Amino acid sequence: MEPWLSIVIPVYNAGKYIKRAIDSIINQNINGVEIIVVDDGSTDNSYTICEQIAGICNQVKLIHSENKGVSHARNVGMSCANGEWISFLDADDYLIESRLSLMQQATSGNEDLIVFNYIRDNTPSNREDEEILVMESKEAIKVLLDFERYRVLLPSSMKKNHSVFKSCWGKLYRKSLIQSNGIVFQETLTLSEDMCFNLEYMRHIKSVMVIDCEVYNYSNNFESVTHTFSEKKFLGRQQIISYLKCVDGLEKECELAKQKYVILTVLQLAEQIGTVNSEELNKKYIALLKQYEIMKSASNRIDRQFSISAKQNCYLNIQYWMLKHRMYNAILILGRIYAKIRGQK
Repeated sequence: MEPWLSIVIPVYNAGKYIKRAIDSIINQNINGVEIIVVDDGSTDNSYTICEQIAGICNQVKLIHSENKGVSHARNVGMSCANGEWISFLDADDYLIESRLSLMQQATSGNEDLIVFNYIRDNTPSNREDEEILVMESKEAIKVLLDFERYRVLLPSSMKKNHSVFKSCWGKLYRKSLIQSNGIVFQETLTLSEDMCFNLEYMRHIKSVMVIDCEVYNYSNNFESVTHTFSEKKFLGRQQIISYLKCVDGLEKECELAKQKYVILTVLQLAEQIGTVNSEELNKKYIALLKQYEIMKSASNRIDRQFSISAKQNCYLNIQYWMLKHRMYNAILILGRIYAKIRGQK
């Protein structure tokens, strides 16, 4: 009998957390759940821990891969999945107790993507009701690309959770749709690969079910966070912009949301570059601002709600006005000032 669900867990040097992640699935005692752990060339004891678990639990399938990044590891896991549905779990996160049964119940409908809520660092929820809504895929794409404007479409407690649509975790995807449309994580991307995967998936489906129930615990793993901005991060954002430029055929409002996402990505770079002293990055940033596609997006009538925060929205609107008037150096100067105000330097 084939499993109803395959949960893919990419692992890289997560020896401190991986057992908790796997146990959060096994301990729920739900039949028909396959756990695919893909070790991405870990240099710590992650593989040994997973090997021990797989040795005593046939529910766990362990795959070793060369270190090629999280997107490659997820793609490997998807290619080996046997479940009707696929979900993703990061190695330092975990599923909340007793939620797998709810996730299974949610698959009884005709929706092709099921989105659940999440919590951070085991923060308890005070809600008692579980709001459920169904939206067309084009509405979901607008929420994905322009969360600040279209978050009003979401249940109340999900309206401040930016990652609720952008991340690949906390969701259920139909494997048949992934396979038939050749949908994969873009291994050339180093940032926002989840968002790009979701965008491609949403383009091939009809409807999305959104369930305002927390099933996933996202852990702020500060050991894995690098706070210093670098040329590598700049190139990562350039890759996202280049990828989105190639995404065409979107409905008009979705296309405007995509253009706004590109503009917002570009404008946010000014503040990040303002935290470092690099003339080379300054030159590359100005060259990026001058690109025809960026200016074309800036000249379109996109929505100007760039941030939930009123102060940040004001700052970004000034930056947007400067971009439309080709005030490139002023954008950098204001970004540096704003970075200092926010205490990033």
